[in-house]
Amino acid sequence: MELIEESFPRGGVQKKTVETAVKKRPREDDDNLFSTPHEEEEIKKKKRKKTLSEKPKTLKPEKETASKDKAIELLNYKSLKVGMLFLGCVKEARDFELTLNLPHGLTGYVQATNICEAYTQLLNEQVQKDEPLETLSSLSNLYSPGMLVRCAVSSLETTSGGSQSIKLSLNPKMVNAGLTPSSLHTGMLLCGCVSSVEDHGYLIDLGIGGNKAFLPRQKAQVYLNQTSKAASLCVGQYLNCVIDEIKNDGRLVRLSITQSDVLAAIATEEQKWTMNNLLPGLVVKAQIQKVLSDRIVLSFLSSYTGVVDFLHFECKKVNSYQNGQTVKACVLWVDRSSKTFRLSLRKCFLQPGSSVKRLTSDWIGTVHERCTVKSLYKKAGAVCQIDGETLGLVFLINLGLTKRKTLDTFKKETVHKGRVVGFSPMDEMLLLSFKEAVIQGLYLRREDVQVGQILEGTVNRFTSVGMVVDITNHLDGLVPTLHLADVTVQQPEKKYPVGSKIKCRVLIVDPSAKKLILTRKKIMMNSPLPILTSYRDATPGLITHGFICSVKNVGCVIKFYNEVQGFVPLRELSSQYIATPEGLFYKGQVVKVRVLDCNPEKGTLLLSFKLNNEEENGVQKPKAVKNATKACDYGKVVDVKIVSKADDGLVVLMLPEERPAFLPKTHLSDYIASCELLWHSLKKDEKLTNVMILGTFKGRTILTRKSALISYIENNPVINDISDISVGMLIPGFVKNIMPFGIFVELPYGFVGLVPKSKISDKFVTNMNDHFGMEQTVVAKITNADQMTQRLLLTLQLSECAPDDRSAESLSLLRQYFSEVQFSRSLLGRDARLTDGENLYSLVPGKKLTLVVEEVDSMNDLVLFSAQQIAGAQKISAVTYSTQAKHLVAGQKAKVVVLHVDLLGSHVHVSLDESLWRNPKGAVITGTTYSVMVQHVAEQFAVVSLEDTSRLAAVPLACHFNDTFRFDSEKLNFRQRIFVTVKSTNADEHGLLLAVQSNTGSVKQISKATSDHVKKRSMMGELVTGTVKSVKPTYVMVSVTGDLVGAIHASQILETVPNKAFPTSKLKVNQKVTCRVIGGREVKTHRFLPITHPHFMKGILELSILPSLMDTSAKLPKTESTKLYSPGQNVTCYVVKYDKEKHYLEVDVTHKVRGRVHLLSLSKSRKFLKKPEKYFKRGQACTATVVAGGLSPNMLSLSLIGNCSLKKGSVVTGRVKAISPASGLEISLPFGKTGNANLFHLGDSCADCSVKNFTVGMLVRCCILSIKPTIQVSLRNPGRRPKSADDVTDKEISSIDDLKEGQLVASFVKACSNKGIFLWLSSSIVGRVQFKHASKYYIEDHMTYSSYIPNGTSLTAKILSIDREKNLLELSLLRKDTGKPDIIPKSAGFTLMEEGTLKRRRSDSESEAKVPKKEKKSEVSKDDEDSGVEVNCPEIGKEHQKGNQKTADGKLPVPRLQVSSGFSWDVNLNNLKTSIAGGNESSSDSEDEEQQSQAKKTPKVLQKTKLKKETTIPNQQPQSVHEFERLVITTPNNSANWTQYMEFHLQSGELEQARAVAERALQTIYFREEQEKLNVWAAMLNMENTFGTEETLQKVFERAIQYNDPLKAFQHLVDIYIKSEKFKEAGELFNTMVKRFRQEKSVWWKYATFLLQQGQSESTHRLLQRALKCVPDVDHVDLISKFAQLEFRMGDAVRAKALFESTLSSYPKRTDVWSVYIDMMVKHGSQKEVRDIFERVIHLSLAPKRIKFFFKRYLEYEKKHGNEKTVQAVKEKALKYVEAKGSTTTT
Repeated sequence: MELIEESFPRGGVQKKTVETAVKKRPREDDDNLFSTPHEEEEIKKKKRKKTLSEKPKTLKPEKETASKDKAIELLNYKSLKVGMLFLGCVKEARDFELTLNLPHGLTGYVQATNICEAYTQLLNEQVQKDEPLETLSSLSNLYSPGMLVRCAVSSLETTSGGSQSIKLSLNPKMVNAGLTPSSLHTGMLLCGCVSSVEDHGYLIDLGIGGNKAFLPRQKAQVYLNQTSKAASLCVGQYLNCVIDEIKNDGRLVRLSITQSDVLAAIATEEQKWTMNNLLPGLVVKAQIQKVLSDRIVLSFLSSYTGVVDFLHFECKKVNSYQNGQTVKACVLWVDRSSKTFRLSLRKCFLQPGSSVKRLTSDWIGTVHERCTVKSLYKKAGAVCQIDGETLGLVFLINLGLTKRKTLDTFKKETVHKGRVVGFSPMDEMLLLSFKEAVIQGLYLRREDVQVGQILEGTVNRFTSVGMVVDITNHLDGLVPTLHLADVTVQQPEKKYPVGSKIKCRVLIVDPSAKKLILTRKKIMMNSPLPILTSYRDATPGLITHGFICSVKNVGCVIKFYNEVQGFVPLRELSSQYIATPEGLFYKGQVVKVRVLDCNPEKGTLLLSFKLNNEEENGVQKPKAVKNATKACDYGKVVDVKIVSKADDGLVVLMLPEERPAFLPKTHLSDYIASCELLWHSLKKDEKLTNVMILGTFKGRTILTRKSALISYIENNPVINDISDISVGMLIPGFVKNIMPFGIFVELPYGFVGLVPKSKISDKFVTNMNDHFGMEQTVVAKITNADQMTQRLLLTLQLSECAPDDRSAESLSLLRQYFSEVQFSRSLLGRDARLTDGENLYSLVPGKKLTLVVEEVDSMNDLVLFSAQQIAGAQKISAVTYSTQAKHLVAGQKAKVVVLHVDLLGSHVHVSLDESLWRNPKGAVITGTTYSVMVQHVAEQFAVVSLEDTSRLAAVPLACHFNDTFRFDSEKLNFRQRIFVTVKSTNADEHGLLLAVQSNTGSVKQISKATSDHVKKRSMMGELVTGTVKSVKPTYVMVSVTGDLVGAIHASQILETVPNKAFPTSKLKVNQKVTCRVIGGREVKTHRFLPITHPHFMKGILELSILPSLMDTSAKLPKTESTKLYSPGQNVTCYVVKYDKEKHYLEVDVTHKVRGRVHLLSLSKSRKFLKKPEKYFKRGQACTATVVAGGLSPNMLSLSLIGNCSLKKGSVVTGRVKAISPASGLEISLPFGKTGNANLFHLGDSCADCSVKNFTVGMLVRCCILSIKPTIQVSLRNPGRRPKSADDVTDKEISSIDDLKEGQLVASFVKACSNKGIFLWLSSSIVGRVQFKHASKYYIEDHMTYSSYIPNGTSLTAKILSIDREKNLLELSLLRKDTGKPDIIPKSAGFTLMEEGTLKRRRSDSESEAKVPKKEKKSEVSKDDEDSGVEVNCPEIGKEHQKGNQKTADGKLPVPRLQVSSGFSWDVNLNNLKTSIAGGNESSSDSEDEEQQSQAKKTPKVLQKTKLKKETTIPNQQPQSVHEFERLVITTPNNSANWTQYMEFHLQSGELEQARAVAERALQTIYFREEQEKLNVWAAMLNMENTFGTEETLQKVFERAIQYNDPLKAFQHLVDIYIKSEKFKEAGELFNTMVKRFRQEKSVWWKYATFLLQQGQSESTHRLLQRALKCVPDVDHVDLISKFAQLEFRMGDAVRAKALFESTLSSYPKRTDVWSVYIDMMVKHGSQKEVRDIFERVIHLSLAPKRIKFFFKRYLEYEKKHGNEKTVQAVKEKALKYVEAKGSTTTT
């Protein structure tokens, strides 16, 4: 048998003898396919030789030694085992996952559940509570990139895509599994995680059973101070711990984590480390046993042997290692199963607790021609020197070995071409690849792809958001559904079959978000126009292509490349007026636009469809639109005839043409109250005059009767453009829309302006609907007219819009109102069929009547009279007081006086006041002020009675159209006494005199602050004596007498102030001073709310102690303002503060004039500008130069560098503001200017002219080249010269005369068009490269060049010819001319120019002879057809699953059971396997579709969540303001960084700084990042709730509602209230939410949960009834189901069952409700009740697959809770159902 096995070995493996059985474990790399027989013989011969060396030798590549030992093997995935221990480096830290770099380029992942048990427990608590825990910190806060940690391999997996994944664990139980309490010794360096926070310290989890480790708080605080980390340690935080003391045989240990103790920790023999507990990361003293070329063998701890591979030699000591030498080494990894160790001699690992500094490299993706092999290792790979500089490692698998290309090809000093594919932080080594496919690949990363490139890819699959296209094997992009074609694609799967090759153009590249968006729109792919990739490229007049992303009623939003977008206002859509853009343009339409204006700083872009040649994107206007535009004569006053009445207005005909039009109800009058009355009064066929054409909407003409609009248009010139509108104009309009952030007002001629919330009223605005209503007439004042954005900002404040004499305005409005009421009275009285006698329409105020009392309501002080006495009246009432009511009874007659007649409500208001029956005494004189009593308050006026005259008068309540709101304290009440001034003594048909409220008398109280201010004005110029109370940096407070306080500004202390002096330091506290009063000001006392008490102010005297002003005869200085200062004037100013957010120094010039010095105007030194706050102290005096005034009425722009303007040739310090690879830099300059530096001016040599050398925010020295029309700067150093004449000419070329033929010049690609490639030779000289001189390859499509040489690419060109007359240059890029490689790589696969020309000619001749023209046209690819679909494109990441046919574990899914008419189960039901289906089942097809859509959405939501996590850039934990500033500058849109910054300030007790950071975050984060901004708002709410007051919290909350989704803001605040146990506030907020969001069922659910948690079950019952009245009917079932579930969990189970039963009785086929009901009953009900429900369900008339689902659940329930009998009974019932269905099918 043994002979047979030896002759015929099974599986190709020979039987091992006893000697071979004890050999070392086999190596995977032994299977070398490229080894030759003679090499094996040589190795065998060398193994027989023995060489002994007595003396130690230095490290040299000894062939004898190398041949004796096996070649070193590097770690790879196949050699890993579960349980191996590693020292790893944190490469990336996310909230719930860590990415670790292991030795030899391996990467592993640590999930949040593999940190420690305490951290896992907190995660579970957070999941159960469904709310964040304060004690749980994210992994990104606990672990910083570069941190070294010990980890263990927990599992090795293969993903569904075929990639290998290494799962690691930091759990001390797994890492320290070999340690026991008895094996612990003092001085051991262990790793642990914080498990809990105690009063006197922390409990540390070491993972050792029966052991407790304690860290004293004192030791922890020393560590925190040394590392500048948070105020305390957090649960789950990883620590390097040194055992300080051991008690109870190791069951209790005390630890230390101070840096000194950790750095001094070295593993010694006294600590008795064993094979089972030796840990990675330990630093040991070792002795070199053997030095080989690829490794060093060490012995350490007296009995252990380890290996240091060639990657972990110390670079500076490579040639100095000797046998017997004692060195320090660090254990890298431990494999206890094979008893092997790997160590490192690198210095960075020899200091425990240190971190790795370099985590990545900028070289990744670069291709290098000269990679010189320095050493070759047969089992590992090759170490190469890249371009004679940096070392890199090529793994054996990346050498690209073939049968022809063996290891002999890569001998030492051989040169190869390679590409950098990665960087290993643990090895500090670049990773290369020599594979030809990798080198020739155009795109290794997303960073290699340029926007605008034409890419070719393969269709991979279709998703809900678009089509995924594979660009390379590891890089793909998304073509959104909107970009599949120029027009809608109904079935994209047929147009683009999976696997087909297509070409796309790159639309967006965002490597940080792992996003690559492509487009298939034919117009954009073939467009010869320049592309727009940044706002800086948008120069006025530029014409380019874009696509419409949104169509609004005010214009169109256009998007370009790289998410650049602009706006086309309504007036720029066409030369003809377009009323409804939605009918002419559509989303996704490609359009040609012209740039009108651009502001790169604000990111705004104004566009126009009106091109120079009047071409307007081929939009053909319908004739109806053109005719309607011509027919609409805006502002024309016409007469109309009413055709019919609609609920929202009147359908009329304009006379005499009888053209149809529409008059909205709200446009019948300027008063909303009159609009309803007029609409009710007007009848069909009646005519109306004085009606004006307002415009057209949806094809019909809109009219208005608002007299304010008509009067303005008749008396003012036409407004054709926004340029005709100037700031300060008062224009009437009407409210168009009310939004949370403000009110939109439509002005005449179709202009719309925004009134911000702060400009709505002079009073505090809580709810804008309380101030104004829709379509209400207002008068607006223009505060800003932006011609670029075509936007208007308005104000409605009375202080800005109302005239000084408001009495005349109020009377005019009241007269107009009375005339409209009289007009309605006449219409109603004419149509009413009334009998003789008193009627409703003949009554006027002041008429005396005798009426019969019908009812006396003493509770409400109301008397009702019989309405039968007045025809047409439905109600007659009088408001009385108690003394009058005593004498009145039902049926009694009473004398009354009519006060007001409500025609719309048919209600007559009368008065029982007996004084009104008396005859008038004396005449009323116009202009006289009377004391009156308020008798009745109507909507527009109040009826008052003049004392001693018995006359009635009308007093208007509003003095202006904008006067619409009053506090309760300001409203007039019944029987209130006021003073009025009579303006009209003729009552006319109104029956009332006209009067206005008077400000005289005792009603108007003068506040104490105002009177004090009057007194102080009389003290102007007087000398006063006071005592210094406090000394501030910029002013000194002085107590004069009693409550009188004064302030001495720093500018009023010394006549001559030395530079850097502190004038206020001259005065001391309690010092007596004599001052002169030079002014005064009012400040708020903050004792009362300014809303209700605006007059509580405190006066402060402005004082001076200047010697020149101490003489009272000396004149006081004039009132200072910025007008007294001129540019170039020198002034002395005093530092107030440096604003780090806005980068300017705020100073005081005088007590009234302030100034700002921007960062670049502070100094010419770049060192000074890096931290300017260090050089300026508060109160310090500085000499500044005035640059300009007018920043605000009392604000100057100043400079500390001497000059006040930029001049040509001056050298200044600038700050990089923006970077454009194609055009250069945008640089911020002093005095608020911005300059541009093109690519030629970025450096002296061509190598320096790269934008990669600059970063945003970098300070640079630049020279001003020109001022107009734009500022151009240069970063060249004029003193530097090229090193040799052989260099490429890189000095600035000023004119074409500086060039000569044959000269080599440096250039940058400007554009590629069908006429050639155009290159910039300087900022003003452009040359052309014909295609025949561009490449030796034949390129059919000129756009292909853009893929290889995008705009901005640096090239060397040769001048072929110069036409100086026409200023034309012909250039060449061919290799024979320039000596540089061809711009098209050989790997691209293009044919050579000669071959391509012959093929083209041959194919042209053949096609002309054989193919007819019609067939040529039909040969166009289907990919070029124009079709598309409209859909929004969300961002997706690169990662996607390619194996759709596999499940998550890589196995093929089990085939689903096919059900046609019945079940396809076997007759034997014992083989049945039940499985609970996931998700809710429904009884209707619509419900099936909803479940399918939800199933599709689930991976999409997970993908978005994953993308959001990947977008977060990992950062080290910042520990200072400077580090936080750098962090938020690099990642401005990351809300987590901003909240950490806020938390940093709060930990220091700096609440105001935290608020400032939050405000800055809201201004900085991109406006489209709505979720990130919402996170900041939530943090602000939490901060104000914890540290602020209720007032500050409400202010923040009101702003949060304005700028975010109100529902989300409410939900955040209510969660904060509940979390902070403010249940009363939470309840009040819930009441507001259910009123405001009454149709949102989630709000009702949340409120119900809150009430049940508070034990208010009865309130929950009432809440459900309210919810059912508000929520739409379609959501009633879900709402009831949710309430029932809440009742089961926290309330009454009986009520919960009743809710389910009532719901299912009405909706018996809602299987989702049945399923939830069953789940709840399984948890809370009895078995009998559950079985009864199952029996009811399986007998319902449902679809077979529904019944199958419940049978499976029934069977599963019986298997778990029943017995064999009940299980068999369910099977039999199922079998009967199958048989019944089968017989039905057969029939």
